[in-house]
Amino acid sequence: MRTAIIYTTKYGSVKKVAKKLAELIDPKHTDLIFLDRNILINLQNYDCIILGGSIHAGRIQKEMKTFCQSNMVILLEKK
Repeated sequence: MRTAIIYTTKYGSVKKVAKKLAELIDPKHTDLIFLDRNILINLQNYDCIILGGSIHAGRIQKEMKTFCQSNMVILLEKK
């Protein structure tokens, strides 16, 4: 099973957690993807998608919110 951990981070805390999670799941079949505004991700390549980001002022980062809204149909089909 191929897994993507897609994350945003401001200070690096989420990156540390994402790396640890990838090690626990299956390092050979898990891709860590830092969500950048210019990145294109083919979500069809993954069976499971994990999203992570930090919360500031009660909201998740804008990049993650925009990504989820743009890919809602595909994300709802995945584990």
